[in-house]
Amino acid sequence: MPRDVFISYSQSDREYALELTARLEAEGIGVWIAPRDVSPAADWAVEIIEALSGARVMVLLLSASSNVSPQVRREVERAVHKQLRILPVRIEQVLPSVGLEYFLSTQQWFDAFPPPRESHFARLCSHLKSLLSQEGTTATAAVTAPAAASASPSAPSPASASQPTTTPARQRAGTVPLERSIAVLPFANLSSDPEQEYFSDGLTEELINQLAHIKGLRVVARTSCFVFKGRHEDLRLVGEKLAVGRVVEGSVRKAGKRLRITAQLIDCADGYHLWSQTFDRELEDVFAIQDDIARAVAGALGSVLTTDSPATAGGTQNVEAYELYLRARALLGRFTPAAIERSATLYREALALDPRFALACTGLAQAMYWAMLYVPETARQAEAQMDESIERALALAPDLWASHVVICQRAIYHHHWQAADEAARRALALAPPSDTDSLVEIGRWLQSVGRATEALVHLRAACAIDPLSGTHSARLQIVLTILGRDAEADAEYRRGEDLVGNRHVAEHTALLRAWGRSAPPATLREHLRHYQDPVQMPVELELPGLIEHPERARQRLRHVFDDPAYQDSTRLFRLALWAALFGDVDLALAVLRRAYVDLHGPAWYLIWLPIYRSVRADPGFKQLLRDLGLVDYWRASGNWGEFARPIGAEDFEVV
Repeated sequence: MPRDVFISYSQSDREYALELTARLEAEGIGVWIAPRDVSPAADWAVEIIEALSGARVMVLLLSASSNVSPQVRREVERAVHKQLRILPVRIEQVLPSVGLEYFLSTQQWFDAFPPPRESHFARLCSHLKSLLSQEGTTATAAVTAPAAASASPSAPSPASASQPTTTPARQRAGTVPLERSIAVLPFANLSSDPEQEYFSDGLTEELINQLAHIKGLRVVARTSCFVFKGRHEDLRLVGEKLAVGRVVEGSVRKAGKRLRITAQLIDCADGYHLWSQTFDRELEDVFAIQDDIARAVAGALGSVLTTDSPATAGGTQNVEAYELYLRARALLGRFTPAAIERSATLYREALALDPRFALACTGLAQAMYWAMLYVPETARQAEAQMDESIERALALAPDLWASHVVICQRAIYHHHWQAADEAARRALALAPPSDTDSLVEIGRWLQSVGRATEALVHLRAACAIDPLSGTHSARLQIVLTILGRDAEADAEYRRGEDLVGNRHVAEHTALLRAWGRSAPPATLREHLRHYQDPVQMPVELELPGLIEHPERARQRLRHVFDDPAYQDSTRLFRLALWAALFGDVDLALAVLRRAYVDLHGPAWYLIWLPIYRSVRADPGFKQLLRDLGLVDYWRASGNWGEFARPIGAEDFEVV
């Protein structure tokens, strides 16, 4: 019989896959499954490609194991490339990992758990017969989930979140064919001065932003593209890791006022150059060169880049101001007091050269926001400058998404939750498709007000746009941990081990999960050994030896509570975590009040971690929520999230 069904599975699910194969074939449905159907001494990859070409439906067995299987991901990528219909069948209570999500529609799937299997097999056979009997079974562009599939009520899909917040994120993470997916690799700096690196990096980022406005084109975000900086990897491997069919790469040579920029568009499958050009121009022509490259790439892809692209909003035509802006932005990413101060100075110099440079205004506002957090002694002056810069940026370019990201951060800082809601949504609506800041910001706001399931949608979307970002992966692990989805968080932790970015957040969150599972002291000490935060906490060096001596640990934590070296929100929120872990609820509440009410710490969303359950059960926690303005927001909005609910007109409870 024709082998209409291709079964994709991980090795650990082999027994299930074989049992399903036998049942389908008994019902007259032809199945191709490896390794049974791989010819002896054949090229495995070729056999799989041929099998996919002959199939009409791929049945993807979704489990914690298949979520992290490179072989499963490659098979799914190939199925998407061939526009083959995919039927995701969950055999465990998991959602698709970031590595699979942007290839699959997660709004519906076929649930085949819990046991007994027989009833699931019967429904699945019936559903597949219906699919195969339809005319035009092959999907046209995106992967299609079964209309009759059932979503488990105990594990709501991202589609269950409220529509106003989820729709833009789902649109961004939508699946497109490989030939309509592109990455801009960092342009090489060939200038004699290595300090000119910021210039070539800035050119790369501008191209990403411009190309992201081509309708129907998926453009990978900055962090994932910059993983390949200076690595000269095989483009086929780059395409596989980023799930793209094309890449743009090039070089920049800057000598005095002269520029030589070379760019080319390359097909990842065969290395064929679809377009290439060298630009020898004056430095003042850099903006025109960026436009020329973007338009040429768009043309080579059969698309059009419009002249009124929002990517140019809030920019400058002053080359010196532009260079200062690029240098300032590069410095700000270091998050040290000295770098923040120097970054702010460069932004001011850029604005002195071009007072209408709205992006520089937004950059200065961002620098002042971080100064409020990392240099608390300057908080009052920094806040005044942040407010002034935001208002100036809005006057110059009211639709500049970056301004609304900072407005959201400011609103969270002041516990103005409704204003944060409005700013986050505004940023999300205005941001270019390659931007993840707005997705992360709305995710942070949703977590802060206790709506973690909705936050998960946006953080998954950020990871889909920027799949090799260790920072986004760590944020995703946090929200999965908050939701109690430890198996998915552990799988994402493993996926993130080789990603770019500091690992301290992921390691810290993994430690909290292990502690919540009552892991043995040796396991906890091993997690602590891997956890190295750049913000130094000397007391944390002592804690591995105190795991089995909680009273001594509590005494040590109480001792450092008033230590001047710990009086910033970053150190205090970690101190509160340790107090909760060692069972000192009173200390945890006192530290939380100082960190979030007095010092306006930005990481309030961590309070919903399971490790804080005992703290949330204390009556004092309810007053803390009132003082943060959350109770007023919940009552006004009518949305109490997942961790609180009203009791009558005056009272409420927290879980």
